[in-house]
Amino acid sequence: MDETYPSSFGEHPTAPAPVEDSPLLAAVRAERAKAAERHVYDLDVPGYGGLLVLRLGPVGGRVGTQLRERWIQSKSPDKDTNLNADTIIAACQEALGRVEQGGELVPLDDEMPVRLDDELVRMLHLNVDSPNGKPPTARQVLFALFDATHDPDLAIARAGGEFMEWASTADSQISEEALGES
Repeated sequence: MDETYPSSFGEHPTAPAPVEDSPLLAAVRAERAKAAERHVYDLDVPGYGGLLVLRLGPVGGRVGTQLRERWIQSKSPDKDTNLNADTIIAACQEALGRVEQGGELVPLDDEMPVRLDDELVRMLHLNVDSPNGKPPTARQVLFALFDATHDPDLAIARAGGEFMEWASTADSQISEEALGES
C-alpha cells in the first residue's frame, strides 16, 4: 500500500519523505523567497505626516476566506469598515517609523517587531478604551491610530481598498519576477 494516501481503514496518511535539495531547486526557492521579500505594502498611516507606516504583507487564502465569511454573516452596520480593518490587521507585519518624511523606514523597537497591540499604544501614547483593564484588541489599536484623521472609518476603508488592490496583483508579480518575465 502506498503510504502517501489514506487507507480504507481511516488511517492518516504519512507525509512523503523530503526530497533532497538539488542546486537547481535551492536556487529557484531562494529566488522566489527574495522576490517575495520585495513584495510588502507600506501603508502610511494618515495623520502622522508620513512618519508612521504599517508594513503589510499577503494575507493568504484561508484567512481571506475567514474574513469574507465573517463579513457575510455580520449584521453590524459597520461591517464594511470592520472588514477593511480586519484585513489590515491580518496583513500587518510590523509598525515602522521614520524621522523625517521620505526618510528611511526603521523598526520602532530594535528588539522585536511592534504590531497593533498594547506596546504600540504605550509607545505612541494612544487613547484606547479597553474594558476591565484588558489589553486592547488589534481593532481598537487600529482605530486609535486612524483617529488622527477627519473620518477614521473612511480612512480605514481607503487604506483597506488600496491594500487589497496591491494584494490582488502581488502574487502574479512575484511569480513573473521569479521567472524573469518582468
